[in-house]
Amino acid sequence: MHINIAWQDVDTVLLDMDGTLLDLAFDNYFWQKLVPETWGAKNGVTPQEAMEYMRQQYHDVQHTLNWYCLDYWSEQLGLDICAMTTEMGPRAVLREDTIPFLEALKASVSSEFCSPMRIRTTWR
Repeated sequence: MHINIAWQDVDTVLLDMDGTLLDLAFDNYFWQKLVPETWGAKNGVTPQEAMEYMRQQYHDVQHTLNWYCLDYWSEQLGLDICAMTTEMGPRAVLREDTIPFLEALKASVSSEFCSPMRIRTTWR
């Protein structure tokens, strides 16, 4: 399906990073393996107990803003989630279509739109 967009009239494009620009493999590894393992080791519980605990924690806040809040998870779990994401950052990779998409977007909009002052991210 092709949608014609009047890009000259667009002044804002919002993109989700996880699964849109970045491959979800990093998120899956981080939240389903690394965080439970780290929390379990810190709290002296088995990997299975840690996984069950984390599943419940995730379930309790799904569909809320806390789900997306690294500060919330740091406080809730007693882990430095921001430091963990920074340490694991090199594992995050772009989807193969990200660069072509961003280049096409850049070519479709005015140079004023793509100025560095107009680019915003929520990445910490």
